[in-house]
Amino acid sequence: MQDEIDLANEDEDAEEKRERLMNYLTKLNQMKRRLYKMMANSSSMNTALQEIKSYSAPPPLVLRVIVALLIVVGIPNFEVYLGDDLLEWPEDTLKLWKFTRANMQLSQRHPQNIFRMLSKATKGQAHADVKRKMVCIVAAEKIMEGADREAVHHASSVAASLLDWIQVGIKQAYAEIELADLDCEMEEETQSYGNGNGNNDYE
Repeated sequence: MQDEIDLANEDEDAEEKRERLMNYLTKLNQMKRRLYKMMANSSSMNTALQEIKSYSAPPPLVLRVIVALLIVVGIPNFEVYLGDDLLEWPEDTLKLWKFTRANMQLSQRHPQNIFRMLSKATKGQAHADVKRKMVCIVAAEKIMEGADREAVHHASSVAASLLDWIQVGIKQAYAEIELADLDCEMEEETQSYGNGNGNNDYE
């Protein structure tokens, strides 16, 4: 998910790279919030999700989108069905769908209402632990690997909207990791010079 990030100038310095990443993250955050608002304000969204939840077996792509979504927004215990790293997609998905459907909370009073969880995730509040967040992001990326948006839209327009939000969130997470790594490198370089380990032009 490094498409825009890789458009960097090879000659850019660390500060320029940091500024580019910050601008990219701002754009992704705005896009993610806009997608959330569109879904939250859609009068047909809840009805469409109710319809998906009523399926005894949803279309495979729809199932993948809903599972990826619930993992990203922080619904726990998918390890029971997908393994500890959340990467083992089962051949028989009936039990996985039953668990997923049970966790598609659409009641506004439920603490894990799907729109409430989406709102928290949009604000970056879905996972307190960064390592856990990246496990979920990598899992969602793997689950949706090769998924064609047009095919998803053909199966469910709602699932396509959710896929858009998921994909922006994946890009955002990778950009945040790259920015954090860059900040660490810059801090180490600053400390190195501060300790007198930089090049001395006056030897």
